[in-house]
Amino acid sequence: MTTPLTIADIPGPRLNPILGWRGFVVEFARDSIGFLHKLNDAYGEIAQVGRGKMSATFTFHPDYTRQILSNPSLFYSYDLESVPFPFSDIESLRSLTTAIAMMNGEQHKHQRRLMAPSLHASHLHHYVNGIVDITERFFQKWKPGQVTDLYADMDLFAAFLAMKVFVGMDPEGDNGRYYANLFEEVLRLIFSPLVFLFPYNFPGFPYRRLIRRGIELEQGLKGLIEARRKRPLDGSDILSVFLQTHDEDGNMMTDDEVIGQTVAIFRGGSKTSASALTWTMFLLAQHPRILAALVGELDARLHGCPPSFEQLNQLPLLENVIKESLRLLPPVAWGIRVSMDEFDLGPYRLGKGSNVIYSAHVTHRRPDIYKDPSRFDPYRWFEIKPSPYEYFPFSAGPRRCLGAEFAMVELKIVLAILLQRFRLTVLPGQRIDRAGLTGSSPRYGIKVRIDRQDGNFQTFPIEGNIHRFAELTG
Repeated sequence: MTTPLTIADIPGPRLNPILGWRGFVVEFARDSIGFLHKLNDAYGEIAQVGRGKMSATFTFHPDYTRQILSNPSLFYSYDLESVPFPFSDIESLRSLTTAIAMMNGEQHKHQRRLMAPSLHASHLHHYVNGIVDITERFFQKWKPGQVTDLYADMDLFAAFLAMKVFVGMDPEGDNGRYYANLFEEVLRLIFSPLVFLFPYNFPGFPYRRLIRRGIELEQGLKGLIEARRKRPLDGSDILSVFLQTHDEDGNMMTDDEVIGQTVAIFRGGSKTSASALTWTMFLLAQHPRILAALVGELDARLHGCPPSFEQLNQLPLLENVIKESLRLLPPVAWGIRVSMDEFDLGPYRLGKGSNVIYSAHVTHRRPDIYKDPSRFDPYRWFEIKPSPYEYFPFSAGPRRCLGAEFAMVELKIVLAILLQRFRLTVLPGQRIDRAGLTGSSPRYGIKVRIDRQDGNFQTFPIEGNIHRFAELTG
């Protein structure tokens, strides 16, 4: 009888003789993408890092990703009680961090049913006018000859757009700018390493500022909810839909649930959109032939106007450009689950409580699925149709991001408007480094010169680790 292989038999790097498992944490935090690819190159489809409680199993094959993401009853997302958040016992902050991504089992299913109507394909047309309005107003400041930081602009724009579409507040009025900044600050503090390392409520500590600003945001949102309930709810923003939706028994979302899901959608929707818009426009600027073809498609169909909801599905090259950008630089590079029972992963038997990490970034670069995987080639999407576990920029399975279709609508509208009006040139010689632990953003920004769209595209040499992630012209 053959003895089954266990977690101890999974290949992986040795512990650092001095730092132990902390050495892996430091290396992963410094360059998570490089760490993932190094494991895949050295150990294949399954790798084990660390031992005991401070360990994780890394998987890199679509079949294993399918096993993990298609079985949410066995593989749980981390919830608020099981992660080392230093604020999990602070009542005033619980509603801000009680997001659907941190729910499991029946609680997750119930919350998903309540949230789904706001982001269902049949409801997306309600948000188009708001997206167009904010896009046109925000980018009025772009002038020919101006030099700007593309990522800084997209980051601020995405926050403004989130205020309008998610919360229903005008970012230029009704305290919208104040709340946009407050959202950003609280979410930055929640994920700040200093808050994790020094969770002390002392003057001058970021932990204290998190508590104070978190309470301010929660109270503000409760006041906004109360005021919103006193006026007709038209469903033109996601918060309004949250306040109206109910399950089959008539149960509605509590105020704490509304706050938690609104904060979660704000963070997820604004940061990932800023990343996707930045990298897509950068990749297009560095591939002038593809950009020229896309501008031609937009001009022929839209004639300089913003797209209507119906026209969004009539722009195939635009959709494929976005898909290819999300393949090369997915806004979320990897995810983690914890097992609720023993399970088999390939030839190995793993125990309850095992941490399993999967990666869209690694899977999206498999040469057996994507020919010349480092090449920016939107035309490949006219020929290939990968499975949901071979291409999953919005995750996959029963927990796939509820906002995936909304994100595609948003990206198509914004890109269609901007690319018809502006030509961006990436300034030569600058260093462009991809950074981020789970997300993806340019560490030093991306400096571009703005001109009217005249088709006179130019590319210049640049430096930085971006060359590890995409083949670039210039």
